[in-house]
Amino acid sequence: MKHKGKIRFLSLVLIAVITSTAVNNCIKNDNVFADASSETQYHENWVREKGPEEKVTYGPGITKELVVGADDRKTIDDTAKSPYSAVAHIYMSYKCGHAGNGTGFMISDNTMATAGHCVICPYCKQPLSSIICKFGYDCKSGTSIVMTDGCEEFFHDDDYLNTTNTDIHDLECDYAFVKFSHNIGKITGHFGIKAFSDKDLVKQEFNFAGYRLDGDPLKIAKSKVATGIYYLNYNGKKVNIDNNNLINFTADVVQGNSGGPIYNKDNCVTGIIIAEFSSYNFNVGRRITGETMKFLKSEKLISGNDASKAVKNMKYIRLSDDKMKYSIDLDNKSSLCLCIPGELIGNVKWTSSDESIVKVKNMGIISAEKLGKAKLTADYYGKAITVNVNVVYKDVKDPEKFWYTPTYYLSDKNVVKGYADQTEFRPANECTRAQMVTFLWRLEGCPKPKSSKCAFTDVKEGDYFYKAVIWANEQGITEGYDDGSFGPEKACQRKHAVTFIWRLAGKPDPKTTKNKFSDVKSTDYFYKAVLWTSEKKIVAGYDDGTFQPNGKCLRRQMVTFLYKYDVNIKSKK
Repeated sequence: MKHKGKIRFLSLVLIAVITSTAVNNCIKNDNVFADASSETQYHENWVREKGPEEKVTYGPGITKELVVGADDRKTIDDTAKSPYSAVAHIYMSYKCGHAGNGTGFMISDNTMATAGHCVICPYCKQPLSSIICKFGYDCKSGTSIVMTDGCEEFFHDDDYLNTTNTDIHDLECDYAFVKFSHNIGKITGHFGIKAFSDKDLVKQEFNFAGYRLDGDPLKIAKSKVATGIYYLNYNGKKVNIDNNNLINFTADVVQGNSGGPIYNKDNCVTGIIIAEFSSYNFNVGRRITGETMKFLKSEKLISGNDASKAVKNMKYIRLSDDKMKYSIDLDNKSSLCLCIPGELIGNVKWTSSDESIVKVKNMGIISAEKLGKAKLTADYYGKAITVNVNVVYKDVKDPEKFWYTPTYYLSDKNVVKGYADQTEFRPANECTRAQMVTFLWRLEGCPKPKSSKCAFTDVKEGDYFYKAVIWANEQGITEGYDDGSFGPEKACQRKHAVTFIWRLAGKPDPKTTKNKFSDVKSTDYFYKAVLWTSEKKIVAGYDDGTFQPNGKCLRRQMVTFLYKYDVNIKSKK
């Protein structure tokens, strides 16, 4: 039976009014209730194409937007934010000479989904000759977070390619998947994807996202969806279409939206936008089915066991070709992307002065390997863009804090170390006695102690501070407690800290005998230590004239004491 109707394929440059005859060579039994093992073999239908390499050539303009009633779409102002950063404005040229634009979206690190009629010319059935994908496209600036031309390969269904007509009945296989040679999804993030059941579909509201023209913004609409049987009015007659692989909805979509994602509040995709029926007050999308998921996993186009989980975009910094020097702080063990908006991925070559500190990929993804400084250089069409990177603890970033310089000075000398794989220093934590003697030991170059046995009952071989405590005890820096313990996990008090440092310095006599602290007496064992460290400006007291010898030292205070000692005393010996 033949049906005639107007269908607007949303990525095409021209409006197509096409007469169709239903065909029978599409995937069968591909509904979400079937067990994946019982579904038909997809390898008979899917075609792998080598990715196009030529530059895109632009076609003529697209006609006026047509929507049903009031336009229910909303403009996205920040396309760099997840999940919009994973949506691409795509441009296609076909081998037949036609050109068009549409929408695509990332579903894994290296795979973009779109509509089948975006990669195959619906008029001539010719595949792509070139493609440009702009992710996170900002129509105001005309730039994007990531832009790439060409792809490694793309996949479409042979049934769609071989169909001579393109009506709603023939779009059972209107899917396409584009595989990139770069892991673009690591920068843009990506949607989750899964085959929703009918029950899951009907109880949720979904989002519909898509681009139109170069100067138009990304827009999204919302509505609930329906699936299975629905009706069209052809020549005054109601005709039902029974196709469980289609989704219909009332949210507005327009030309250029083809290939856009249909996704829920968790950014998990259930379908791909394919066509609008402005004459019949609903639009259609291609449903993600169990067969589709089976194919994606088989070809390793999606990764991981939980493909339904969306991934947020990477932190990025926009660079500009009119500014050639940058300086940034980068949290240790973190990554970000240095992007030059509007520049094609792979065109800019990056190098690092020290890859043991900062590694860099040609996509502009940089990763902090350890604390330190490195200079990154981009070869940008014969010009050099430099980015000086300072790898830091995530909790020590303010140069105005008194402990900022001491922390990095001693970290660079491997005297102090952080927590959580060296990503946090935790300056407000109490400094323990074990940490204090370890810092002193490292400051002296980790000397080997004379003895291999520790005199303290609570210090065991295998403790990170084992050798440091033996050495400190041999040098007379620490004596421990009367019960034979060292108390490694006890907080190091201020009187202990100044005494350890004073003894390390060789117990020098202070030049002054004048004691300015009301709570330090001449009979205290730490008396000379307090006077000497105060005289050398290693420590200071409080505004009320006290030293507070029993006060607990914080890690930020301890690194400051040791920094001042190393710079002002030890280095001048």
